[in-house]
Amino acid sequence: MSAIGARLKEERAAFGMTQERFGSIGGVATRAQQNYESGARSPDAQYFAKIEKIGVDIHYIITGHRHSAVVEVFEPVGSPMDFALVKNILELFREEPRCQTLDTETIARVFIVLYRNNLNWKTKIGSDMLSAVIDAMIAVK
Repeated sequence: MSAIGARLKEERAAFGMTQERFGSIGGVATRAQQNYESGARSPDAQYFAKIEKIGVDIHYIITGHRHSAVVEVFEPVGSPMDFALVKNILELFREEPRCQTLDTETIARVFIVLYRNNLNWKTKIGSDMLSAVIDAMIAVK
């Protein structure tokens, strides 16, 4: 297994997805996903662009180095988190009617994508971004 393949598998596992589901997000068949993870083949830029949309850390997969902000999200309980950002995201969830019908796993995934994207790229999180992430998560189910 290549280093990139191992990190790709690690990211997929962090999202709790099967190879079939993760591959479909990247626009490839299950066999292609297996080949990427085993190191038999390398993903192309289009694949990376597609999986990045759900919050996959492409920088980490390629380089093996996480952005420091992303590492903070995955540190043990008690680690510093941006309370104002967490509060903002939770308020958006309250205001979005579709959040009332989403399962807990999907809500957690949406939260992580929004939190990571804000920390990494300082993107403004609003109802339009929340809606886009929910649409993406629903589309891949």
